[in-house]
Amino acid sequence: QATVGCSWCTMSKSKTELDNAYCTTDCTCFQGVQGRENPNAECQESGTNDSSSGSGFNPGYIFGGLFGLFLVGAMCGHHKKRSQQNSRPAPARASTSAPTTTRAAAPAAA
Repeated sequence: QATVGCSWCTMSKSKTELDNAYCTTDCTCFQGVQGRENPNAECQESGTNDSSSGSGFNPGYIFGGLFGLFLVGAMCGHHKKRSQQNSRPAPARASTSAPTTTRAAAPAAA
């Protein structure tokens, strides 16, 4: 019978079959043998599998926070640069055609 996260204990340490098989973690029963530990499992001596216990310092949180601040700063700087470019008056364009001159109209004959 297969159950996720379960190791079925069917034998004692002395390799005799147990009367009642039971399901437990690999930390207390590995490959069906009661009291045998899984060498690959992370078993805690206290018997709890609470990963939140510890020193409380996680460098991943520090680096993640700093990276987030960097991204926010970069986005603000980019936005400021774009808004300054859009608020400047357009430069005067040089005319490529010949300048037009207006002639004074001839006085009308009376």
